[in-house]
Amino acid sequence: MRKTKTITVNDRGAVKTFRITEMSAYHFERWLIRAGLLLCGAGVLGETKIGSITNSQEAQEAIARFLVTDGLKSLGRLKPEDVWPLYDDLLWCCELKVGDYYSRLDADTVDAQIEDVRTLFTLRKEVVMLHVDFWLPGSPSGSVSPQAGTAGASGRPVISPA
Repeated sequence: MRKTKTITVNDRGAVKTFRITEMSAYHFERWLIRAGLLLCGAGVLGETKIGSITNSQEAQEAIARFLVTDGLKSLGRLKPEDVWPLYDDLLWCCELKVGDYYSRLDADTVDAQIEDVRTLFTLRKEVVMLHVDFWLPGSPSGSVSPQAGTAGASGRPVISPA
């Protein structure tokens, strides 16, 4: 079951609730590899930042750890035409609550649903953190799931499916 979390933001005076759903493992692996290749190609991510890598799993983990520590600002160092597909994939994980229903965000409809650029940044940051939070120091392993409603190893509340 994919992880989800619900966040509420103030979007220029309008309180909006969003549900964020984790990408499939396959889709996130592709996203992470694309991000890593772009970061390496732009000279943002290199051996001095991630160390020596001997296999693809280590590479993915190093990229994810880099995103945890450097955040989305690392993607901001890339050419806009290269990074937009990555940003659009992050939006696809977000749904705006409208009444009792959720409406998925995408590049074609986001302008009608969000007014404030800070809301977009917050949503993208939350999507990345949902995917890589288990690489944070003190966080439980991504393969171990504490019981819903209890605190994780880090003492942070565990976000259970909405």
